[in-house]
Amino acid sequence: MKTYKNQASGVIVSSGKIKSVSEDRMVLTLVSSEFDRGTSANVEKEYEVSCGIPFGDEYKPGFTVTAVGYQRGKGVIMAESVLAGNDVYETQDLAVVSGLVKFARLNEEKNADGTPKTKQDGSPKKPHFDITVTVHDGEKYVDHVVKVYEGAVEQGKKSQMDIVKSLFKNFDRESNRIRVSIVTQPGQSYSRTVNKDGKEYVNWGCSHMGYLSLDVDFIDAKEKTNDAPQKPQQEQPVPQPQEQPQITQPQNGAGFDAPNISMEEDE
Repeated sequence: MKTYKNQASGVIVSSGKIKSVSEDRMVLTLVSSEFDRGTSANVEKEYEVSCGIPFGDEYKPGFTVTAVGYQRGKGVIMAESVLAGNDVYETQDLAVVSGLVKFARLNEEKNADGTPKTKQDGSPKKPHFDITVTVHDGEKYVDHVVKVYEGAVEQGKKSQMDIVKSLFKNFDRESNRIRVSIVTQPGQSYSRTVNKDGKEYVNWGCSHMGYLSLDVDFIDAKEKTNDAPQKPQQEQPVPQPQEQPQITQPQNGAGFDAPNISMEEDE
């Protein structure tokens, strides 16, 4: 759980757990973390988050949310959106994709015979790692796919491709679930019509390129840790995570750091 500040747009994105909600439900206290350049470590940070309208009863202490907005004084966020469950928020400058991961896998862009797939100009397509979060959007479900390519890397640092390969190497959406909050580029929407068992379906998607910040929460890994026999008292147990409700994004007006449901899987 961490906080990302976009210097160009002034947008702040903070993911964490709700500590408390005010009696009038106009403000929630969010516990996140922030990178301290002095110590080169993440330190716990609390934010008072408001969005101009009362938070619904679904927003409860212990639940994980992602606040997107602007900082208004020390430790205060005026949110344009507070994402819970699987959700997305987008401006002309950036997008925030948040929720449980549906797919996380390497797409080598190869044909069945092992030859590279090519673009319209004949050049080979580049391999990429895809992280997919499915979001309910009105009458349909949209697969938001964050595509991570190798790209240029500073000496001594890992590439984004290496980072995501390591983070998601044991991902399984049934037994090893991962929740993400990803700050990325605005997406490009698309749709594909497929035929399955004599019926026609439309798969809706939105493709985002790379990430500006990636925050991951290993849900089942934490649960396994909690279920393990207790060690000596000097080691504190990890708090039990809670599942997210499917909460509708508040309609209040006004979008982390990095070097229909589809009937078939993403290509």
